Amino acid sequence: MGYGTILTPISDAATGRSALEAAVIIGRAFGAHIDVLHVQSDPRQIIPYVGEGLSGALVDEVVAAATTDSNKREDEARALFNEISEIRIVPIISLPQQGFSMAWSDDEGREDERASIWARTADLAVVPRPTAEAEAATTALFEGLVFEGGLPVLLAPPTPSTSIGKRILIGWNGGAECARAIMAAMPFLAAADSVRIV
Repeated sequence: MGYGTILTPISDAATGRSALEAAVIIGRAFGAHIDVLHVQSDPRQIIPYVGEGLSGALVDEVVAAATTDSNKREDEARALFNEISEIRIVPIISLPQQGFSMAWSDDEGREDERASIWARTADLAVVPRPTAEAEAATTALFEGLVFEGGLPVLLAPPTPSTSIGKRILIGWNGGAECARAIMAAMPFLAAADSVRIV
């Protein structure tokens, strides 16, 4: 029992570090493949929001600035991916296979929508916990995965952890949602040092 494939969407290096570190800890523990996903925003999608009343040249300038920012975030995210794979000694492969490994994947569109689609072929998603600095984007990603992804979602703390799932606390209310959450977390529960139910 375990997780075979872990999806870790990375928007940029700042928000993605703790999620990727957590995914590596979990991937190593369960011998899982980590699919690191970067979704690049489509600058043309902002035109309806900023384009009204602006000249064509100004719209082009806004789109160019958004493209530059998006490319910068992708470069930072890929550099983080390479850094973590080297430091944590994670094999990089192009296609998922059995065993501990990582792969980089690109997509384009709205991150919450695209990640939810990718999530449907994974066993677990690891995402950064929403913070004040990036609340809107990280909250949308988390909610998209929870409501549309069809898989368990683990929130990584802002500061990377050294271990995950050693001591587990379950808040039991007897509801169906709680029972489903426990079933989704069963690999963690089976490997934990202690489990408490309150």
